Amino acid sequence: NFIPQGDTAFIDYAFASEEYPEYGCSQYVDAFGIFVSPPASTSFTNYAKVPGTNVNVSTNSINDTMKQTGWTNYVNYCQSLGSGAPFIQHYTGNLVNNHIVYDGMTKTLRAVIPVSPFQTHTMKIAIADIADGFFDSGIFLKQYSFTSKIKLEITEKRGTNGVPTPDTIKLI
Repeated sequence: NFIPQGDTAFIDYAFASEEYPEYGCSQYVDAFGIFVSPPASTSFTNYAKVPGTNVNVSTNSINDTMKQTGWTNYVNYCQSLGSGAPFIQHYTGNLVNNHIVYDGMTKTLRAVIPVSPFQTHTMKIAIADIADGFFDSGIFLKQYSFTSKIKLEITEKRGTNGVPTPDTIKLI
């Protein structure tokens, strides 16, 4: 549970998988979601989306298509996700492969979550391995990136002489 101070919450993440690059555009799709429920609700919405779209982040929606599993799979599992899919610009291969074992990952993406300020919301982060259990996937959350910006905060009003004034401030 979290209580935001602003009307939007943010979290930066990268999704990585061993399904990359061999199984992009196939039935072997790994996916994950950042699901948030508004106050007093049990309905969750996924905010792990390809930037600028309503497409969920997965090994099929973001990949380099270098090792396509055939034209039919490319059309059925990638292009069918929507215009621009797969979103190559958000993919990066793990060319060094000496620190983590995932063969590919997304670039750092940002979940933008509309929220109600000063009210309790519930977040669940989930990962799924669809059609096989052979290759692992993971999520990396950027340190200190889970934030909620205050739109406007006035802490003190001062007159032209620099002295604090007790006047009420009205914003219209």
